Amino acid sequence: MMELLLQNLEEKHLIDNTIIVVFTDHYLYTLEDKTILNKYKETNNNLINKTPFFIWSKNLKETKITETTSQLNILPTVLNL
Repeated sequence: MMELLLQNLEEKHLIDNTIIVVFTDHYLYTLEDKTILNKYKETNNNLINKTPFFIWSKNLKETKITETTSQLNILPTVLNL
């Protein structure tokens, strides 16, 4: 999906003025292999709630954040951009 979005933005000459913020709100509820869920359910760092979040811009330098954070940090981060 991201590839199609980026291609479309490029074709419309919008890519240089675009920032994309992606946050998924939960783990995959339809996951059939419950052993995966059980593996992470009882961890001391709550990995079951680890959800992908990224900010993309053509000119944004890649930075990987590994600390646990919260969705409460998204708005101030985006406003700071």
